Amino acid sequence: MTPDMRTAAEITTGDHAYARAYGRYHVVRGIDRFTHLPTRERAAMVWIRDHNHRTILAPVALDDIRIFAGRTS
Repeated sequence: MTPDMRTAAEITTGDHAYARAYGRYHVVRGIDRFTHLPTRERAAMVWIRDHNHRTILAPVALDDIRIFAGRTS
């Protein structure tokens, strides 16, 4: 499988959610695909903005993704 090399701006416009990954909360820029963690927990590969304002692709459990208040989509 080839990785998706698009930037987060091409995948989604605006910030709609935040997620807990690598011990911190990050702004979710887009969801690339759905998968499972090694523990078989349902997860998504999401584009997140890290604390250095870089956009990275990271596995996040679906239970750790939260929508910002006031957002419906």
